[in-house]
Amino acid sequence: MADRRGGNGPFDPPRVPQMPQIHLPDVPPGALRVLLLLVAGIILFWGSFYQVGPEEVGVIRRFGAYARTTDPG
Repeated sequence: MADRRGGNGPFDPPRVPQMPQIHLPDVPPGALRVLLLLVAGIILFWGSFYQVGPEEVGVIRRFGAYARTTDPG
């Protein structure tokens, strides 16, 4: 007969393995804000430059409206 405290009898549900506890390091509240601003700055900086191929003409648009064209380079 199976133990009544949760043994391995034929009608007992299978035991589900428990996930291990993960302890993350404490992060100062200002560090997350600085990290997000840094990532946003990198994205804005990276999107500020473009390159036009030798047989292409670049079209500059501001808010979806035509502003000017640029030469290759």
